[in-house]
Amino acid sequence: INRSFHEGQAAGSVNDVSFIYSSRVALTPEEEEFRWMAQLYALRRFKEEFGHCNVPISFKANPGLGQFVHHQRQLYRLYKSSK
Repeated sequence: INRSFHEGQAAGSVNDVSFIYSSRVALTPEEEEFRWMAQLYALRRFKEEFGHCNVPISFKANPGLGQFVHHQRQLYRLYKSSK
């Protein structure tokens, strides 16, 4: 997992950890679950701070979060269309 910690940020803000969503390395199921749960946690922090879950795909404070939300919405639309 690629993580970068942002110095000078308030503890507990959505800027604490930035995850790079795409990876060239195959992850174990446990690593995938950890990464997914970490992004879910970041999304919850985003919602606490901003009051919504409409994370821009180019969210500079955490680019991986915007990509994660975009991808989850794509997967959900695919799931709904296959029913």
